[in-house]
Amino acid sequence: MAPALVQQTSGAAAKSPAPVATVKAPAPVMTKAALVEPEIDFYKKSILATFNKHDTNGDGIIDREEMLALLRILDQTGSLKHDGVDTMLAALDRNGDGFVDTEEFVEWVLQSNVGAAFQHHEEHLAALVETHVFLSPHDEAIMERFTLFDVRKEQNSKVLADLGLGDLTDPGLLVMSVGSSSTQAYDARDFTASFHVGTKVSSKDRIKELRVALTQRKVPYSRVLLLNSIGYLLELSDPCLVPLSELASKRKDSASIVGLHAALVEALPKAALHVFNRSKDPATKRYKYAQLSNDFSEALACGRGLHLCSHAGTVAEQVQDAIVDWGGNSFKVYVNGKRIGTELMDANTFLCEGGVLDQDRLAQAIRDIKGFVLRLLPDAKRIFIAQTGKARELAMNQK
Repeated sequence: MAPALVQQTSGAAAKSPAPVATVKAPAPVMTKAALVEPEIDFYKKSILATFNKHDTNGDGIIDREEMLALLRILDQTGSLKHDGVDTMLAALDRNGDGFVDTEEFVEWVLQSNVGAAFQHHEEHLAALVETHVFLSPHDEAIMERFTLFDVRKEQNSKVLADLGLGDLTDPGLLVMSVGSSSTQAYDARDFTASFHVGTKVSSKDRIKELRVALTQRKVPYSRVLLLNSIGYLLELSDPCLVPLSELASKRKDSASIVGLHAALVEALPKAALHVFNRSKDPATKRYKYAQLSNDFSEALACGRGLHLCSHAGTVAEQVQDAIVDWGGNSFKVYVNGKRIGTELMDANTFLCEGGVLDQDRLAQAIRDIKGFVLRLLPDAKRIFIAQTGKARELAMNQK
């Protein structure tokens, strides 16, 4: 079992614009006279770091496009209008050369409302302590199982009953959550496993690993339900449950689906194998059929699943103001089991360029997530970030 990778930090350096925050009242003007010399030096360094980050061509000056990106991260009060960037650029361009250089920029920030907001924002980011975890596939499987059979037991039992599929706790039922890059398998007894096999990732060795593991279980499963991403491969016109053999026949060009079908038939020859349809109605954007709920983030978000994360240490005993489920394309923020915010963030591309996890960009992204959380929860002191996706795979490989 691969352990979760944990890093607990605060105030990581940023390198990309954070979403614009909205604050009801503007911060007071910060002037150099109101700061002592060490504070001036500190904020100059922070401001210069921000300036240099947006000075994309490294010439020591910023143009209109660079200024626009800069305003988006510095304008914590929401008082600046980005459509007036030309006016702002002209006002800051004191020497009339059409650009803003380092000295002009730093002087302006130190004496403006934006500077005060920047200072306030930096202090809050530094005070917010985050625990960032690359959730191991096995931990993910354990939490999915907890959601399916515990957190959402009543709802999931009703879904199965309505479909005439018997009881959720039937010992003959095996659930397989087939994602794009991994598959989690579990039953109502004590079985939990994770395999590096998915709708987009597969190999003969990994398929064999899955087949051998299920064969060695020697449990007479009568039904196997395949959930999650594999269900997106079905059509809106298909029934709720489609035999895996039928999907494999339609997807003969998919080594993943064909290999998975062959492995399950060999390992569990007497089991009925069905894919749960996950297609959505294009008009309503809702699932056509009621779904079984097994999202691992629900186990985390409800406050009862944090202890299931291996190597989380004392963090599992601490009260978290928010739980962040960070996937490959977005992250979701939960408080007391309820989602309070979602933000797009293409971590699979941004963090994983060239097949290597970029640690600097990771720190930058964590900082951006902290900023987003603070805009939702200004008084937050401690958050837990559980990350999956391609970045998780690269982190595990590098470990």
